[in-house]
Amino acid sequence: KKQERRKEWASDEARIAIGKGEVIEDENKRRKEMDARTLYLKFTSKQLPTTQDEIKALHSDIKYVRTPRSMNKKNKENANAFSYAFVEFSNEEQCNKAKNELTMARFNKSEIIVDFVGEKSKNINKGAGGGGDKQQINPCRLFVSGLTTGFNKGALKEMFPKCSHAIIPKNSTKKGTPFGFVQFSNPGDAKSAFDAAQGLDINGHKITVLFAKISENKEQILEAKKEKRKLDKQKKKEEREAKKKEAMEAKIKAMDADADSDEDDQPKPKKAKKEIAVKEETVEAKKKEEVKKEDSDDNDDAESDDDNDAESGDNDDAVSDDNDDEEGDDNDDAE
Repeated sequence: KKQERRKEWASDEARIAIGKGEVIEDENKRRKEMDARTLYLKFTSKQLPTTQDEIKALHSDIKYVRTPRSMNKKNKENANAFSYAFVEFSNEEQCNKAKNELTMARFNKSEIIVDFVGEKSKNINKGAGGGGDKQQINPCRLFVSGLTTGFNKGALKEMFPKCSHAIIPKNSTKKGTPFGFVQFSNPGDAKSAFDAAQGLDINGHKITVLFAKISENKEQILEAKKEKRKLDKQKKKEEREAKKKEAMEAKIKAMDADADSDEDDQPKPKKAKKEIAVKEETVEAKKKEEVKKEDSDDNDDAESDDDNDAESGDNDDAVSDDNDDEEGDDNDDAE
């Protein structure tokens, strides 16, 4: 019960601190510290950097690179490139020294526009920390920026042992600028972690911890994201169907091509046609000769049959005449 009461008191104190603006004041101080050790780089070359490693290679003291979430969509040639970036150093002194060196540096033989961030910037509105006190604070959730590549949510949870949940968005890891969110069960634990994170660093690299913000139009944002996911899903489905259709059409064309190839293998040229015609005429002539021969044989057979019939008739007549003569003589003798 004592522990629960202490948590309740701590949570009440955290809400009071948030309500009085003490947290916002502390956050602004941390943002100023982060801005003081950060430079803004704008690239002017036709071939822009496409990875954060290319940007980090510009100076050995660069600890962290922040690039825009969306790539350069306006320029199709550099659609997957970065036109600007924020580079962070360990402290303000290193940042000041690096500015003079980077001003003389070149990327792909082109000038790099270098400027401070925040109060020292030529453009006073330019800041790397973003945010400000315009959005409502989430009292149970912290935002952690400046995490190194390869840092996972298990390590993040170890860094804040009282947290109930820790996440590192996949998109931030893919971009190479990992950041995380740490969730607490009550505002008291979150405020204690926020206070303890002042001046936090990993291997000499400063980590900035702020309270997460609550968007006023969160429902609209979630609905827009849901609609976007739905459209993306439909688009992918249409692309898959289109690919299947193309594959089927390609298969049909290939089958038609094979069929045409088989037909082409047969003798269809003019010379071949002439040879076929000659062969057909020869066959036809042979057939005619055979027909004539059969007709001739039939005629010969008919004539042979007629001759046989004639010979048979003559023999019968001769026999009859002889018999008649013999009977006549016999009768004469008898008389």
